[in-house]
Amino acid sequence: MLIDGSGVDEPRRLIGLIVRACGLTVPADLDVPSMLGCLPPPAAAQRLIAIDDLEVSAGQELFGRWHRHLWRLGAQWMVVGGGDDPTPYLDTGADDWWEDGILPVPALGAAEARELVLRRLHAAGVECPCPDQLIAAARGNPRDLIRRVRSLLLSEMASRTEMAPPSGASGGWGGRTDGPLADELSADETRMVDVLRACGPFSLADRTVIDELGWAYGKTHRIANELVRRGVLHRAGAPGDVGRPRVIYSLTAAPGSGRTAGG
Repeated sequence: MLIDGSGVDEPRRLIGLIVRACGLTVPADLDVPSMLGCLPPPAAAQRLIAIDDLEVSAGQELFGRWHRHLWRLGAQWMVVGGGDDPTPYLDTGADDWWEDGILPVPALGAAEARELVLRRLHAAGVECPCPDQLIAAARGNPRDLIRRVRSLLLSEMASRTEMAPPSGASGGWGGRTDGPLADELSADETRMVDVLRACGPFSLADRTVIDELGWAYGKTHRIANELVRRGVLHRAGAPGDVGRPRVIYSLTAAPGSGRTAGG
């Protein structure tokens, strides 16, 4: 079973996602050790639990502080972190849990990326050429590539539901492949896009958007710059009253749409 850990920085919420994915139920008002402690004995068949884009804070708590309780899930674990440096994930005792091995996830080559996309499309029953733009936009990142493929499949399903001509009818996709779609964004990234659509461009020196999000400065800065990297936000300098120019974040325009990205 696959768990999307993006934006899930609270360990109790992560355990809740894992428990539900396993088809189990626990009371929602318990803390982490109590949630794990009230699970039934592990099933005879061992589970494989994969967590993608694990947040550091949740990983430290779950696999460091509470790892002695995880046996109750009767699972093998495969976890992919959100950054290139695994060191933060090994704090608070989590290094004991991961002593069996930590492996890098190399960037996909063009041929590997194409094979991955075609496997996913064929599994969904979609026969069409692999969009070169999609592969180029993912820049070898397997996570971004899978999210983009999923978004394209959702776009294809929506076009068929609306009785539009299937995108494969002309030998290619009718949906966008040039930028992030809503399905590619984590919950936190989607929330930032929604707030910017309501409040307009912002600077980290202005507390309005930060207060609206209810986040710390560091988290706001990190998510805003990730959205810049992925082309959802635009970052530019603007003259300030004193000292260096302020950095202003704004939503980018989706090519050919006349609208801002994310909307």
